[in-house]
Amino acid sequence: MQAGPCGEGHKDWQACRKEAKSEGVDFVQHCSHSFRSFFGCMLQHQEYYQPFLEAFHVDVDKSQEAIDKDREPQQQQQQQQQQQQQQQQQDGAGQQHQQQQQQQQQPPAGTKHSPRGSR
Repeated sequence: MQAGPCGEGHKDWQACRKEAKSEGVDFVQHCSHSFRSFFGCMLQHQEYYQPFLEAFHVDVDKSQEAIDKDREPQQQQQQQQQQQQQQQQQDGAGQQHQQQQQQQQQPPAGTKHSPRGSR
């Protein structure tokens, strides 16, 4: 497994399992993200992992649909975060522009005109 194209994903999943077991937590829940990532990689490289997928009677089409369905909320959340960041950047740029305009309208500091003859 570790020698294949998804070897790093397998190592990550194994490390997560080991960590979860040492902490006494449920590795299935704790490591679901790393397993999904590893499993998704295996589906992308079916030619290499076919014997493994067949041995465990994996329905590749249904598995891929489930992974895609699982990714949709994450992708939507990422898009919303990107939109919020863009809006914040635009708002910040608008505020900077307003501040610059206000500064240009004010006379420079220390240039107050004093009445003639007073010292």
